[in-house]
Amino acid sequence: MDYKIFVIKFLKKSKIIMKVSIITVCYNAENTIENTIKSVIAQTYENIEYIVIDGASTDNTLKIIDFYKENIRYFISEHDTGIYNAMNKAIKASTGNVLYFLNANDYLFDENVIKEVVKHFEKTGAKIIFGDMSFIKETGEEKERRSFELADKLFLTSENLCHQGIFYKKDVFEICGLYNEKYKLLADYDLNLKAIIKNKLKTRHIPITIAKFTLEGQSNSEKLRELQESEKKEILNKYFKPYHFKVNKILNKTFRSIAKSHMPRKFIGQIFKFSF
Repeated sequence: MDYKIFVIKFLKKSKIIMKVSIITVCYNAENTIENTIKSVIAQTYENIEYIVIDGASTDNTLKIIDFYKENIRYFISEHDTGIYNAMNKAIKASTGNVLYFLNANDYLFDENVIKEVVKHFEKTGAKIIFGDMSFIKETGEEKERRSFELADKLFLTSENLCHQGIFYKKDVFEICGLYNEKYKLLADYDLNLKAIIKNKLKTRHIPITIAKFTLEGQSNSEKLRELQESEKKEILNKYFKPYHFKVNKILNKTFRSIAKSHMPRKFIGQIFKFSF
């Protein structure tokens, strides 16, 4: 009888303690991967599985990863067809209740980030939780701290949530499917719109800085800009109607100056929602 009671208590406890899968995809990231790994293993939350997917790096990335192999539950190094192909491999390999993607160029803001995020998942029942981001210059100085307060239609018709600042319950990928590898740059935008706009999954913003996003190595080539614009247009047309963009343009123009001074962002979002 005592054994049965012990098992029941253990199972209850197991359900309460969420497992968080932190996923890093990388390729030739010898200059940055160590800081990324250190920010993960420094977390005070204990129930974390760390997954690293490498795209067959040819520099010292693999040596650095090998040094921390005791802290990594799952690791592969092989050629892939792009970042979202690598991220999909990680999703399939993950066993956590919550998934988080942290690039090899970025790192968690402090050692308590995961603990705070888990608390909010437990309290809110949200499927998606997102926080704020710190954007870092190549010199290591902070360029800006940005709050992604609302993931509503007003916001999502013009821009995406930063994926280093967003956490997904595992079943988001069961509901929405994996990243669409057709898109080379904006498959995360497509997933977010599918989850939030199409499937209306519950989201919650938390007022903490999740990660530091390094701007180093960001390509500004004309070819990539054109591909990004092309993908964005196609994705938006899947989830919004033409008049949504007109409403967005009118509201942005009408309320821009007011919003900067007194009008709450949530109020503008409600007007936009009502106008739909």
